[in-house]
Amino acid sequence: MLTAEEYRQAEFGYTFAESRRGFKIHAAVYALVMTGLIVLNVLLIAFTDADFPWVVFPLVGWGIGLALHYRYGFA
Repeated sequence: MLTAEEYRQAEFGYTFAESRRGFKIHAAVYALVMTGLIVLNVLLIAFTDADFPWVVFPLVGWGIGLALHYRYGFA
């Protein structure tokens, strides 16, 4: 039979492991989507008259969210 303290420790370990797994998925999706957006922005600048690097905004905005997810999951 588990004591209350053992149960709390087990629950914390499970929650911590799930948050780490969630961060890894989040980071993989971020890398994939940002790569696509960077390529799209570079192609638009190269082949149209666009000259504004708009990709910086989602890169920084989502990067802040990813950093906070890292802070919660690993620290």
